[in-house]
Amino acid sequence: PLQREQALHIQAAGERLLAQLQALMDHARLDLDRLPLRAQTFELIDVVREAVSRVDEAARARHVRLVLQLDALPPAAVQGDRARVRQVLDTLLRNAVRFTPIGSAVTLQAWCDEGHATLDVVDQGPGLTIAQHAVLFEPFALAARDAAGLRGSGVGLAVARGLARRMGGELAAILADRAHPEAASDPATPAGSGCHMQLRLPTVTSARAPDAGPPGSAGVPAEAA
Repeated sequence: PLQREQALHIQAAGERLLAQLQALMDHARLDLDRLPLRAQTFELIDVVREAVSRVDEAARARHVRLVLQLDALPPAAVQGDRARVRQVLDTLLRNAVRFTPIGSAVTLQAWCDEGHATLDVVDQGPGLTIAQHAVLFEPFALAARDAAGLRGSGVGLAVARGLARRMGGELAAILADRAHPEAASDPATPAGSGCHMQLRLPTVTSARAPDAGPPGSAGVPAEAA
């Protein structure tokens, strides 16, 4: 058991390093407008489930529940680069798992309005300060330590927003209500209510079901340790 645990830690460290290197290369290529994107049409729900499946093991390792609220997402075709959409979702979900305390939950909500599909990823971490929110998508501005004390590359979210915009969408951080007295009075104090990332992508068609509004409160937890 100890050897297996050590092997898993080594594998996880290697995957983090590879992801950071990939993010750095993608950032450089985006900055030079040399990152090719495929024009594909695909069902968004399929990519969402693929992204959740890819991050499930990392969530289990931290005993973080993945709560999926997908009932309000009808079959919606999106045009873009399927692999890059999955990459954006992977970035958002992995960040949420990394910054969420052990034993907490990450929620993924998905819904459609006229012409767009919206994906909300909400964690239960410390949240963002006003100062952090202002520079969140600037490369290298934030290389924060996660819940395990590890630093990221500082470019993952910049790449994710760049990809979303190249595909006609948008990625934004929704600043939480600063309910805590300390957060309300001090812009350098985190809100303490988690981080809320919102990805919007244009839909091509939603032929098999009508548009749906924002999801309700009912969630379906993914299996977790």
